[in-house]
Amino acid sequence: MPTGTYTVVATPASPSPAVTRAEAKRQLRELADDAEIDRLITAAVGFVERDLALSLTPRTVRASFERFPCVDDPDGLVLSWRYGPVSSLTSIEYRPAGDAWVTLDPADYEVDLASEPPRVAPLDSWPHVPRGLDRVRLTFEAGFTVVPEELKQALLLLVEHWHIEPESAGQLPAAVKPLLANWRYYHAPVA
Repeated sequence: MPTGTYTVVATPASPSPAVTRAEAKRQLRELADDAEIDRLITAAVGFVERDLALSLTPRTVRASFERFPCVDDPDGLVLSWRYGPVSSLTSIEYRPAGDAWVTLDPADYEVDLASEPPRVAPLDSWPHVPRGLDRVRLTFEAGFTVVPEELKQALLLLVEHWHIEPESAGQLPAAVKPLLANWRYYHAPVA
């Protein structure tokens, strides 16, 4: 399977953040500067999203691949990606040569978003694309409409841990690891 890289291309204003300042203040049980709390929330959300390869809140994401899968790949012609949760696939684009992007007709492929990871396969075959960086792009909508409680708790514990021990930023406290473990099915190395 081709390797992919993931880029958030648009983040609409979320009706509700992954964790609110008020929730973080309750978790800290002490006075803390609002700016520091906001900074810690942003750091915790970014850490968890990167570590688990998922979006906590709805946004548009683009996955870029070096090529379409071929028959010789372990999964055959199925193209899957490890970023989620995915609510819809917006488009598949490819660059056959030069810089002009071509959008694939949705009638030419089938999408399975219920699988983990999500996947797409051609009804016949993928177009020929010369090997190279950023030759195939999938644009999709990803993110939870309601952040699962165990992920919220992990975020709050990270905020608290990094507030109490600022020098440990980037490290996972032991209580957070099991909360994140159940969400690792989205995670795979992305190059």
